[in-house]
Amino acid sequence: MFSEQRRMLGGIDHRLLVIFMIFILSSVAYGTIFTHPFIDYDDRAVITDRIDTYDGINTENITNIILQDFPREEPLILRDLSYLVNAELFGPLNPFGYLLGNFLLHLVVCYLVYLLCLKLFPGRYYLAILSTILFCLHPIHAESVAWISSRKESLSAVFYLLAVIQYMSSLKAYKKSHLVLSLLFFLCALLSKIGAISFLITIVFYRAIVEREKPVTFVESCYGIIVILTTLAYTKWYTGVLNAWGVLNKNIVTFNRDWIAWFLSNCEYFTFYWLKFLFPLEQSTYYDFPAAPLIYSDMSYLVFSLIFIALYCLTIFFLLKKRQSSLAFIFTFCICTLLPYMGLTQIRIYVADRYAYLASIGFCIIAAYSIFAIHDKLPFIKRFKDHFLVIFIVCVSTFLCLKTVNATGNWSSTVAFWQNAIKIAPNTPATYSGLMKHYKIMYKYLEDRNAANGYLLLAESVGENGIKRLCPNLNNCATTISDLTDSMASVKWSLNKSEEAEYYFKATLFAAPNYFQSRYEYSLFLIQEKRYAEALIQIELIENIGIPYSYNGMLKEIKEKLRPMAEAGLAQTTKQKFEQ
Repeated sequence: MFSEQRRMLGGIDHRLLVIFMIFILSSVAYGTIFTHPFIDYDDRAVITDRIDTYDGINTENITNIILQDFPREEPLILRDLSYLVNAELFGPLNPFGYLLGNFLLHLVVCYLVYLLCLKLFPGRYYLAILSTILFCLHPIHAESVAWISSRKESLSAVFYLLAVIQYMSSLKAYKKSHLVLSLLFFLCALLSKIGAISFLITIVFYRAIVEREKPVTFVESCYGIIVILTTLAYTKWYTGVLNAWGVLNKNIVTFNRDWIAWFLSNCEYFTFYWLKFLFPLEQSTYYDFPAAPLIYSDMSYLVFSLIFIALYCLTIFFLLKKRQSSLAFIFTFCICTLLPYMGLTQIRIYVADRYAYLASIGFCIIAAYSIFAIHDKLPFIKRFKDHFLVIFIVCVSTFLCLKTVNATGNWSSTVAFWQNAIKIAPNTPATYSGLMKHYKIMYKYLEDRNAANGYLLLAESVGENGIKRLCPNLNNCATTISDLTDSMASVKWSLNKSEEAEYYFKATLFAAPNYFQSRYEYSLFLIQEKRYAEALIQIELIENIGIPYSYNGMLKEIKEKLRPMAEAGLAQTTKQKFEQ
C-alpha cells in the first residue's frame, strides 16, 4: 500500500517524509523553548557553575569530565561531553545552544520510534507514523526537551533504541556486526544515564516473546554475557562514584526492603504514569502523590492500581495466547524501561515526567495500534471510517500539541518553573524552598540593594506560606520539611533577624539532626554572632555525622581558626563570672 503512496508523491522516500513531518511537528510544539534561559534547577550546578569545564574542547576538559568532575555527584559522561560540544559551538553561557541540542536529540528519538515500530510491525507504515506523531507531540516529554539538564533522557534514549534495533537486526540477519554495534550503543546509553540498566531485561523479554522459536547461538550467548557483565560493572562503578561523594551509603540495587510495600508502591507509580499518558493535563517536576510513605493513605487509588496492573498482565497473557507477540513485547517494554525508577536506582523523587520518556514509546505504539484496531471494527461505510479516523487523529494531535506548548511554558523562567511546581505539588516542601533559594540567588547577585532586598522579602513570604501550610507548629515537624525551615533560617539571617533565624535553625536540626548543610550554616551563623564555642560544637557534630567530600578541607581550616577563638571566648566568660 505504501509503495503506491510513494509513486503518487513522485517517488519520495518515506523516511524523508517522516523526518520532515517530525521536524515540522516538533517545531510547532517546542519552537518557543529557544528563548528560554537557564533554569535554577540543576542548570546552575550542571552548567553555569562549571564554565571552566566547558571553556574549550581540549585534553584537560575531556579528562576532567571523564575522570574527575561529576556534577551533582552523578557520572553522566556522554551528556557532559555533549555539553562541551554545545559550549564550543555556541558559547558556554548561551542557553540556545543547549536547548537546540535537546531539540535535535528529540527529533532523532522520534525517528528511531518510527524505525522501532517498523521492526516490530513490518509493513505497517501508517501505524509507525501515528506512533511517531503521538510520541513527538506528547506533553510528558516537555521536561526532557525544554529543560537543559534533562538532556540525559533523550541522549540515553537515542543510544538505547539504537542498541535495541541493532539487536533485533542481529536476529534477522545473524551478523556479528549488529551485536557489536548493539553493545557499543548500550555502553553509550549507560554513560548517558543509569536508567539504561533496563536494557538487559528488555532484550530478554524480546527474545522470550518475539523470537522465542529461534535457537540461541554461541555468539549471541557471548553477547548476553557481555551485557550482563557490563551492567554489573557499570552499576558497581556508578555506586562507587556516589559513595566517594558521600551521597550514597548502600548499593543502588538493594534486597533489604519491605517487598510488599515496594510492590504496592510501584503499582501506584506505574498506574500514575499510564494516567499521565492518557490524561496529560498538568505537567510538573514534582508531584505530591503517589509516594512510598503514603502507600496506604488512599485505599481507593491503591485498589484501582492493583486492578489496573492485573488487567495489564492479563492483556499481555491474552496477546501471547493470540500470538500477537510484538504487541505483547511493547506492553512489557513499558514495564522494563520504568524498572530503574521503581526503587532500583538512586533517585530522590518518586515520580517525575522525565522518567517516563522511554516508557512512553510503548504507550504511543499501543495507543496507535488501538486507534487503528477500533477504526477497522467501526460499523460504518469505509469512506466515513477513513474521514472519522483523520479527524480524530488531527484533534488528538492538536490537543497534545497545545498541551506541550503550555507545558514548555513552565520552563520559560525559574520563577515560572517553581510557581508551577507549588501549584501542582503544594504539599511538597522542596517546591517552596526551591523558589526561596532562587530568590536568595537573585539577592546575592543583584547590585541594586533595594531590588535585592525585595527578593529577600519575596523569599520570606514564600517560606511563611509553605510553613503555614505544611507545619504550623515547628516543634512537631517531619524530617521532610527540614529543607524548607533551613531555607527560612537562611532568609531570616540575611534580613538580619537573628533571633528568628536561630529559631528556624534549631527547628531544622531538631527535625533532622544529621542535616549537614543546615548544621554547617548554623555554625557560620554562630561565628558571625561571635559565639565561637557554640560554633565549634556544631563543627565537631558535623565531623561525627560525616563530611561531604567537597567540604572536607574547608571544615578543617574553619576548625583550626575557630578553636583558639573559642578558647579565648570561654576564658573571657569564666573571668567575667568570677568577677561577678
